[in-house]
Amino acid sequence: MTKTDWDLEAANATYNVEGWGSGYFSINPNGNVIAKPLQEDGGAIDILEVVNEARSRGLGFPLVIRFQDLLRHRVECVN
Repeated sequence: MTKTDWDLEAANATYNVEGWGSGYFSINPNGNVIAKPLQEDGGAIDILEVVNEARSRGLGFPLVIRFQDLLRHRVECVN
């Protein structure tokens, strides 16, 4: 597969984000993984932008990214 063959559909087929993301994770039109802590009820966070910002601040890796709203939303859905 060449770089020109790679698109949103190919990314979804390869990584099956829709299968494991439960509406909390997806791939945006730029091909980046996004987190949607409130699923469709809220905004989206581009993970690559978070990583780039952490890198620009000199943070070390591996990096743990926590989404408090995601955890809260899951607890509310379960209860």
